[in-house]
Amino acid sequence: RAEWRQGRTLALKGANAASLARRIAGMPLPETFRQAMTEFLDEKNLIRISTLGDHGVCRHEIGGQGYTLYNTYFGHALFCGELYRERFGAERNPYAQGSGVTTVTSCGLDNATDLTASLAFAQAYGSHRSFDHCLGNFFLTLHGRKFSTGASHAIFVADLAGHGRVNVDALRMYMMSLSLHECMCDFDANDFLRLHNEWFVGELVPRINAAAAACESNAEGAPSPELQFVWQHALLQRDKAMAFDAFLPPLYVRALSEYLAYVPCSPADARCWLEGFAILAWPLIPALAGQVWRGLGRDGMPTCEALSNPSVRPPTLRLATVPRITLADLPEASATP
Repeated sequence: RAEWRQGRTLALKGANAASLARRIAGMPLPETFRQAMTEFLDEKNLIRISTLGDHGVCRHEIGGQGYTLYNTYFGHALFCGELYRERFGAERNPYAQGSGVTTVTSCGLDNATDLTASLAFAQAYGSHRSFDHCLGNFFLTLHGRKFSTGASHAIFVADLAGHGRVNVDALRMYMMSLSLHECMCDFDANDFLRLHNEWFVGELVPRINAAAAACESNAEGAPSPELQFVWQHALLQRDKAMAFDAFLPPLYVRALSEYLAYVPCSPADARCWLEGFAILAWPLIPALAGQVWRGLGRDGMPTCEALSNPSVRPPTLRLATVPRITLADLPEASATP
């Protein structure tokens, strides 16, 4: 049952509300996010720091009263920054003023107010800065109901990994196709099965193997003008979709799908098409893109800059058949009506 308590809590007082409001208004976030963040800057201009609860992060005793941290979003970011500094030997925390590191955060609507607090804390801290880019996403439901680990209404990543039949790249592709940056979306297991079995297994893998068979002779040469046009257009669309000021994952998926519709017209074109696929797809479906890149005799990561380097081995690309899956391969999803 609910228990009411009275007591004092800690708060940041005197934040520059006007400055924060201008920053929030300029963020590429859905209006719902910006409204929640602005309303959090209430008329008293207080940013809550602690809560009266006896559970949470870092319980402290001040004047005989216990305090538990309420807003830990920015604190966790600073902690991650310290781990980055130690791991990569950086001179300073990425969130320190003048660090030169671009920082990006992404949160759901339920953390919009914590994002406001993070901006206020960074402003008050002075020596540290807030995030360079802030991305927001709405909730994802499962068959129309909220994901809930307590009710076992979820698809558990550990179970998927242990099962080993669901292709992770296909799962990433499906998730990126959802417009969570615009509205609440639903994970429909049947829709995912169709993408996995019909498109990924039934179309993508055979298309790659067909192109690989066409360029087995290690054919060299420039891509056709048609392929160059398709490639440049797809690359521009990908870069537009991945921009931090307008993150549009579904646009990336469409760009890749349109590129895959092109049919190479020669062995040299087939090789260039495969190289283009690896570069274009690598941020989205890295396992398959990396496999294609290495199968073409290349080392390192699939990037445009790497195209200037010659292949280190003859092409040996041949993708193994990816098994189709059923609802039983998605733990808990099959038990959901």
